[in-house]
Amino acid sequence: MVEPTATIFGIARGGASGGEIYRLDNGICTTLHKSSFTDGYSPEGGLVIGPDGLLQGANASGGDNFCGNIFSLDRASGVYTSHASFDCSGTDSEQIGAVRFGPDGKLYGNTLFGGANDQGTLFTYDPATNALVTLANLDSGEFSYASGNVAFGAHGRIFGTTNGGGRYVFGSVYSYTPGKGLRTEVSFNRDDRFGAIS
Repeated sequence: MVEPTATIFGIARGGASGGEIYRLDNGICTTLHKSSFTDGYSPEGGLVIGPDGLLQGANASGGDNFCGNIFSLDRASGVYTSHASFDCSGTDSEQIGAVRFGPDGKLYGNTLFGGANDQGTLFTYDPATNALVTLANLDSGEFSYASGNVAFGAHGRIFGTTNGGGRYVFGSVYSYTPGKGLRTEVSFNRDDRFGAIS
């Protein structure tokens, strides 16, 4: 995430603490937060700035259920806050790719595992209510193991990619329409885009 002043905010996954959030300003790198097992670790996909000015992101591990969580960080004070945690028992687990703000001001993203079929989910998170909601459960047929980022289209449609499922079982581009569910847009094959991740 780059501010207009050219200050860069980013995440690093791994290391002794399991990851960190940092600021790079005029060639000086400053650690703003070191990950921990309870607060969440292995941050994924980068950061976004919310309407309230806070940095928002997601971890693939740690949190209340040890399967990742949504977090925010105040750029001015450096205060890190752990929000909703993914549920290992079947709702969603191991977020992968960046979370993105939709037109409605909510965060959207994918999980690699979890959901009713343990093949990943499409989820939304409302910062105003701290509600984490599964919108769709992926399965081993048309859609499985979502990865990469989501994108937004007209009429409330959300697009994403998987690295499994589809006609040739090598992944797909899917769309989600509220009230209608999931649809395969493109199936990848072995020769071109096997295992798409974004």
